[in-house]
This record gives sequence, C-alpha cells and structure tokens, in this order.
Amino acid sequence: MRWLALILLWLAPALGFAQEAASTPSPDPPAALPPIQTIPPGDDVITPLRKGHVAPFTGQLYDPLTALRWANWLQQYKYRLQWDVEKQVSVCRVEKTYRDELLAAEEKRAGAVEKDLTTRLERSEQARLDAEEEARNPPWYSTTTFGVVIGVVATAVVFGVAVAAVNSTRPTL
Repeated sequence: MRWLALILLWLAPALGFAQEAASTPSPDPPAALPPIQTIPPGDDVITPLRKGHVAPFTGQLYDPLTALRWANWLQQYKYRLQWDVEKQVSVCRVEKTYRDELLAAEEKRAGAVEKDLTTRLERSEQARLDAEEEARNPPWYSTTTFGVVIGVVATAVVFGVAVAAVNSTRPTL
C-alpha cells in the first residue's frame, strides 16, 4: 500500500504540470518538437524496500522525498526545454527578419550608389571624349595656321600704314 502512495505522490506533480501546460498555450509553438526519448529504453523498475532488507539489484536507492524531488526536476526540465526551444526559435525568427530587412536596405542603398556612380562615370567619360575631340579637331580660330595668317596680315597692315605715314610726311616735288 505504501508503494501505491509513493507512486501517486510521484505522479501528482506531473499531472499538475500537464494541466498547467495545457491551460497556457505558448505564443508561437515550434512546428514539431521531437518527443523526449527514453534512454536507455525500457520500463522503470521500482522496488519498495524496508529498512534493513537487502537490495535486490545493484544501483541507487532513493528515499521517497528524493525520488519525488527528482521526478519534479525532470518534469520541470522537460517543460523548461520546450520553453527554451520555443524562445530560441522566436529569437532566431526575429533575428532573421532583422537581417533580411537589413540586407534589403543595404541592397537598395547599394543599388542607388551604383546608379549614381554609373551616372557620374558616364558624364566623366563623355567629358573626356569631348576634350579629346576638341584637342584633335580644334576650332578654326585656334589653329596655328590661323595665327600665322593673322600675324602676316597684321604685319602687312602695320607696314602699309607705316609706309603711308612716311609718304604723307614727305614733301612733294
């Protein structure tokens, strides 16, 4: 009869946790958590002993309060694991969303910068081509031939004016 009371005491917290977990839904549960596996597989062996009796097998012997404490810990860790996994999944989801938004913003900024640099490069290249074209084909008034012709004509005009001035100061006979 005592062992039945021990089992009931052992299972009572588990039932309480199960009811509490069922009554409070998680905000965003993960898709599928793998079930907790029993390692090593097999059923639990609980053998009630009285003080002074010889243990029927080698192992560890827990008093009822210690066994109850260990059972509670295992249940709490089971739910804590599930909660930690759900929390970490939601944190990862938020981080992924943040990184995706950051990547989109960086791609948009990089596209704008690339477009601006491409436009500037095209303008610079066009200015360079225009400067090279002007250097190869200067306007007619910037050529050496035009300068020489202007120099010769100006010299002839100055010479002609000087001759006319000298002739006008001479007495006529």
